[in-house]
Amino acid sequence: MAAISAILGTALAAGSAVANAVQSRNSANNAASQLGQRDAMQRLAFREQYNQGVMDRSENRDMLNEVSKNIAEQNQVNAAQSAILGRTQAEQLALNRQNNERFNDVYSGIAKNASMLKNGLVEQYKNDRAKYYDDTRAVLDNASLQQSQASQNAVNAFEKGLEGIVGTGKGNMLSQTNTNVESKH
Repeated sequence: MAAISAILGTALAAGSAVANAVQSRNSANNAASQLGQRDAMQRLAFREQYNQGVMDRSENRDMLNEVSKNIAEQNQVNAAQSAILGRTQAEQLALNRQNNERFNDVYSGIAKNASMLKNGLVEQYKNDRAKYYDDTRAVLDNASLQQSQASQNAVNAFEKGLEGIVGTGKGNMLSQTNTNVESKH
């Protein structure tokens, strides 16, 4: 009877250890899946932002529209002043050219900012990728460690159970031997 109890105890302990190993693997798979989803969203956001045209950004369009409007108004003021002051057409064109250069400066500034933005996006993307790989490696290493521990627990439970079975058998043999020896005396 003691041997059956030891066998059942061994089976339950080993089964529990195996169940823990399966559970740790499932947890690792879920964590890795969540990391993968986060990574996919970050990659998509990066692509969208990186490939977005400079003029597709509303703040840039608004700025250029405002500058264009101001330049058009300034050109009208210059034309009115030129008529009053008697400026030549060449002088009027020179004033308009100066205003148009302001527009070009603003446009160049936007392009420069867009370039810096893209460089920043690339750096952030590199950092996100490195973090993804580090986090994934940590999850997999942890899962591997937990599975190893669970496997070792199963082996230990099995060994302990065998010791109990063998010990129970020895105990029965010893008690039977002692009983036989005592009955002969």
